[in-house]
Amino acid sequence: MPQRRDPSSASRSALQTAAVYAVVAVGWILTSDWLLTLFGILPQTALMLQTVKGLGFVATTSILLFVLLRAQLRRREESERRFSTLVENLPGMVYRCENDPPWTMRYVSRAARRLTGYAPAELLGNARVAYAELIHPDDREHVWDEVQQAIKADRLFQVEYRLYQQDGTLIWVWEQGCAVPDRDHEGAILLEGLILDVTERKQAEAAVRESAERLETLGDNLPGGAIYRLHRNANGEYRFTYASRGIEQILGISRERMLADAASVFRLTEAPYDQFVSASNERSACDLSVIDMELPQRLPDGTRRWIAVRSLPYRSAEGGVLWDGIVLDISERKAAEEKLREAAAVFANTAEGVVITTLDGEIRDVNQAFVDVTGYGREEAIGENPRILKSGRHDHGFYQAMWQSLEETGQWRGEIWNRRKDGMIYPELLTISAVRDGQGEATGYVGVFTDITPLKEAEERLEHLAQHDALTGLPNRLLLNARLRHSMRQAKRSNGKLALLFFDLDRFKHINDSLGHTAGDQLLQQFARRLTDSLRTGDTVARISGDEFIVLLEGVDNSATIAAILHKLIEALKPPVMIDGSQIGTTASIGISVYPDDGDTEAMLLRNADAAMYRAKEEGGNTYQFYTAEMTAAAFEQVFLDNALRDALDNKEFRLVYQPLVDLSSRRLLGVEALLRWDHPQQGTIAPARFIRIAEQNGLIREIGRWVLRTACEQGVRWLNKGFEFGIVAVNVAGRQIHDRAFVADVERILTDTGLPPHCLELEVSENFVMRRADLGVGRLQTLRLQGVGIAIDDFGTGYSSLSRLKRLPITKLKIDQSFVRDIPDDRNDMALCDAVIAISRSLDLAVIAEGVETEAQATFLREKGCGVAQGYLFSRPVAPEEIERLFAESEDVPQNGDESIGP
Repeated sequence: MPQRRDPSSASRSALQTAAVYAVVAVGWILTSDWLLTLFGILPQTALMLQTVKGLGFVATTSILLFVLLRAQLRRREESERRFSTLVENLPGMVYRCENDPPWTMRYVSRAARRLTGYAPAELLGNARVAYAELIHPDDREHVWDEVQQAIKADRLFQVEYRLYQQDGTLIWVWEQGCAVPDRDHEGAILLEGLILDVTERKQAEAAVRESAERLETLGDNLPGGAIYRLHRNANGEYRFTYASRGIEQILGISRERMLADAASVFRLTEAPYDQFVSASNERSACDLSVIDMELPQRLPDGTRRWIAVRSLPYRSAEGGVLWDGIVLDISERKAAEEKLREAAAVFANTAEGVVITTLDGEIRDVNQAFVDVTGYGREEAIGENPRILKSGRHDHGFYQAMWQSLEETGQWRGEIWNRRKDGMIYPELLTISAVRDGQGEATGYVGVFTDITPLKEAEERLEHLAQHDALTGLPNRLLLNARLRHSMRQAKRSNGKLALLFFDLDRFKHINDSLGHTAGDQLLQQFARRLTDSLRTGDTVARISGDEFIVLLEGVDNSATIAAILHKLIEALKPPVMIDGSQIGTTASIGISVYPDDGDTEAMLLRNADAAMYRAKEEGGNTYQFYTAEMTAAAFEQVFLDNALRDALDNKEFRLVYQPLVDLSSRRLLGVEALLRWDHPQQGTIAPARFIRIAEQNGLIREIGRWVLRTACEQGVRWLNKGFEFGIVAVNVAGRQIHDRAFVADVERILTDTGLPPHCLELEVSENFVMRRADLGVGRLQTLRLQGVGIAIDDFGTGYSSLSRLKRLPITKLKIDQSFVRDIPDDRNDMALCDAVIAISRSLDLAVIAEGVETEAQATFLREKGCGVAQGYLFSRPVAPEEIERLFAESEDVPQNGDESIGP
């Protein structure tokens, strides 16, 4: 926007310039003519010189005029450039507009976009929108009136109003301007001015007003309190300048009197506190320290009241001091403190332990008796939760019932076991009561307790004598029945099982009669000790009569678990017992009954276990019998296989067979899976399903797994040396192998020793391993995968795999379990499941193999659904390595580089 100039100043400058020029021109003419006359030049020559002189004067003045005009224009351009820069960089919008209702814009600065959201060109001449349309409808008339009044009074106008931006945002603006003549239209005027965004200032002003209103409302409605402002001038005179209405209820004087006479307020403070108030005020006036006091007041009506005063000082503009403060009525609190002091004496000196807590259980205080009983110091206990005393003897239901009683009745009383600081568990008689305020609301709890250890010790001695065998210290029939009932209830709730083992010493009567009752007692004691030492924590050994013992086993899943524990017990009883220097061999006949299979009452389980024990006696003793023949057979097989497995590796009873992996389209052989077989000298070939689980339980799976892996890799190298590019050899690995810290090192060592390339080996892990404990072995599998070893999920679909977990595993392949392939194409559900697994494999970019393919219909279905590889009896049963070589030789195409393969 061009800068306005003062017309009178411009006229004076132009007149001065013209006068100088006239003087110079006249001087030149007169002087030059006089010189021509002085030298007596001829008229013709003088005429010529006059012409030359005139032309020279014109040229000189033209040059001077050019220089002057150029300098003037440059100064003007520079001035306009500086003014334009100043205008465009102002924080607000500079404008020139017509004095019409739309406020038609002639010029706006670039700040228009920041202020309104519109580009300057969109506002000029109302090109897109008239500026008046942006003004809030409620403010337009006010703005017009303010501007017109200022024009009539020939003064600047200032106005604030609301303005809509282009995006609809409503802002506050401040505008200042004035009227100037319109040079293009004589007699008309234009408006020039500046518009600033003052939204933040307006919001701040509103916030200040709201805060002031809230403060005044708070002061007038502050329960039990009031706020005030006290002023001290430079002469040391005090005056209250503000007091809320609550001051009248607290001090008993009106606000008007307080504001008129500050001394009347100070006189309410009792001696000697009044001197303290005066000294505190003077000190605070000097160093601006915060005033925080509790003062007794004697009100005009004679009532005594305690108040708390807290005020913050600051300097006033005239050099005085102002205090903004709050006054609270604390009379009730002071009375309560007095009562608390009285209660504290009782609290500190009572013989019972006392603990005070909040509603959340945080300890607020304890007495000395608490310290003496628990061993926790007062400072240690405060801030903690009573759970620091928790012994662990009570279940969740115990504490839930305690809290329910507290919530419903406000009290609980009973016996509880707690733990001292030194770890010793002790019994106490505890009473907990809720503490309530004036409105009857609970604010905390008080616990009072007495250590009843001596009483409990006496009770326990009597109870132990009643429930335990005096000779062995084992539970007797009474305690056994109680524990059996409890265990049966737990097993019923969890759908679990428990076993009852009935032991009867073989030939005990002969030993007792021949060596005497003392020797017999010693034998029973050592027998009881061996049973107890061989069992798990939580199992029960009881002596129910003479030479009869009962073992209660909880948490047993099947007969195999029971048989494993039995085997351990029998082994523990084998060594002879030393009695009076003599070795006495002991054996036992054992009968087993299982809950709930063999009975659902204590009597029935004991009766059936007793019957099974007598069957064991009939077999000649030193053996065991399950109540059912089927369980007996299963248990014997468990023991037999467990023992036989320990010798199978040494006796070279294991061998590997291989089943081809076939391309469903070309029927080419793409690899083999190594399968373990056990050729027992008496039992013949034993299927892996019978012994693998037992090998996992006794830990032999690690040794067997290493043998299988080494044997398969050695066979793979032999095939490679013969020129058979067999693709991959797949080996099953158990979860316990992967969890072995030496697993990765074992695989790497076997690959190095045999020379088999890592990409020719594929490890198959079960889906159950993926779901249960894959996180523990995923790092080891990842290490092998990075070396080129393939990882496959075997029997996929039989577990409950998580897709998110599958994505984290370094797997390359999924194998569809044969149970889903067996009934294709007759079972639509199996077909849908296979289709889903193939789709999952494709989405995860994994290869997929179908197991157990036995018919062409199954192969066709799988091929059409996108499964490229399969194995099963349709192509070949598991065969010896030599037969695999024949199959490779007969294959039309052996997989080569560039062919489809299923390797990693």
